[in-house]
Amino acid sequence: MGKIMSKLKKQFISNIPYYVLFFILLFIHIQLNVSTGDDVNFAIRAKSMTFTDFNIYKYYNWSSRQLIESVLYFISVHSHVWMLLNSLVITIIAKLIEAIFCNHTIKMKILCCIGTLIYPLIDMSSAGWMATTINYYWPLGAILINLYYLKKANNFIKLKWYEYIISSIALLFAANQEQVFAILLGTYFFYIIYCFINKRKISFFVILNIVLIIASGTYIFTCPGNWVRKKQEIKNWFPDFGTLSFFRKIEIGISSTVYPILFKNNVPMLFLSSTLLIIINTFKNSLVKASTMIIFVMTLVFGVLGKYLVDLYPNISFLYSILGKYGILSLSNLKSFVPYIMFLIEFITLLIIILFLIKDNRKNIDIFIILLIGFGSRFMLCFSPTVWVSGNRTALFFYFSMIIASCLLISRYHHRIKNLDYFMAIFGVFAFCNIINCLV
Repeated sequence: MGKIMSKLKKQFISNIPYYVLFFILLFIHIQLNVSTGDDVNFAIRAKSMTFTDFNIYKYYNWSSRQLIESVLYFISVHSHVWMLLNSLVITIIAKLIEAIFCNHTIKMKILCCIGTLIYPLIDMSSAGWMATTINYYWPLGAILINLYYLKKANNFIKLKWYEYIISSIALLFAANQEQVFAILLGTYFFYIIYCFINKRKISFFVILNIVLIIASGTYIFTCPGNWVRKKQEIKNWFPDFGTLSFFRKIEIGISSTVYPILFKNNVPMLFLSSTLLIIINTFKNSLVKASTMIIFVMTLVFGVLGKYLVDLYPNISFLYSILGKYGILSLSNLKSFVPYIMFLIEFITLLIIILFLIKDNRKNIDIFIILLIGFGSRFMLCFSPTVWVSGNRTALFFYFSMIIASCLLISRYHHRIKNLDYFMAIFGVFAFCNIINCLV
């Protein structure tokens, strides 16, 4: 009995950062107004329609997200249940980032909590707090649950029967969201390549997940409601969307994805660039050091300090207003090429850094894959007429890819970093400010 109590006490102490995170999140959620946007619409339907009628209506007239919206159907009329569960989901996300990608020191647990808190939670209010979080945060948590079991299977740990069930349910729930379906497709595509290169047998667990992903994709693309919704959204939000060329849509995808990480107050990008800075500065390669400094300075100066920069140099204000309905590039406007030159500089310097890290440690190819899949999850919105009206919430997966990549790199190179405490303190302040921003 004494040994059991000692073990429980040790586990409790080691997970204190997550208990603190949960209560911080719960405090935030209690203050939120959950009577706006789609929260109201779902509550009305939950009160006026049966569960079966609701799902049939949605399937034929609006969406293939039956699993996600079924949860929303029940929770929309119980806001206090959502406050508790959503706080728990976000806490689990932080815990799973540590469990999957990091070593398990108390410092890494705190860092994963800070990383989770620097994501601009206010973006989740855009379509109503309950509707948005359940459509974005919850699928993110479900992805990580599935990846947790994938990691166990990859390490030749035999999964129990109920773990197959939990993982499968998590995958089906996650893949019910179109962006997350694409993320899972990309993740398992790269994992199969990994197995092929390393001559590893593809396990039953992986085959099962691939079958479920394909089934989810088939359901999404054959759902009549998705096509009805697309026609309606083109009419409402982007009437000439169908006339855009393929290359114009690609340009919209690039500009709408990259522009906010360079010309907005993007803390996840600052988190990533700062992580690269404190790690690369422990090496002696001058080119890579310069590349890291370029990314960090561009993110800080043009993004976080952008407003002050315009006050100093008013003639560059065009950089902060050039993004429009049709993207940025225009052959008749030479100024439109300036942001793309800056995008190219950022891309090249980031590529130099990643290639250097891969050369230092082959495992770092996972950093490239995480960021690539994250970028792709936001870029794919270029094929949707809601690319603009959906707002910043669709970038959640991209921003969390930056947070995950940062935590993974710090975990991998923590022995080389001398000023990690200062780094954590600085971003702890950003996390605190993010909390205040949600409460005011």
